[in-house]
Amino acid sequence: MSSEVEFLIKLRDAAAMILDASEGRLEALAPTQGKTSDSLPDMSMIAWKNAIGSRGGFEVAEVTSNKDSMSFKQLQQVLREHNRGMTISGYFVWLFSDSSGSIGRKRKA
Repeated sequence: MSSEVEFLIKLRDAAAMILDASEGRLEALAPTQGKTSDSLPDMSMIAWKNAIGSRGGFEVAEVTSNKDSMSFKQLQQVLREHNRGMTISGYFVWLFSDSSGSIGRKRKA
């Protein structure tokens, strides 16, 4: 692999980390009106699988494993309303950018 490709991969990963950190901080600073824990879906009712990506381990909830889960469908909607990502109960949760409808989550450090 060329040094330029390695540099671009590292740059991409660093930018993604900065994005995650800034989104988490913005979510923490956002007003809590209308975002009580009662209005958020119960993530324990969603089937999660362990996965590993370019930046380490995370969990993924796929449509096929959660097709009858109302919590999964509600979480998809909440994420769409929050620009596809937000922090919930110590996890950064995001809606995948592809058309699969899958949801990822990673415990925040």
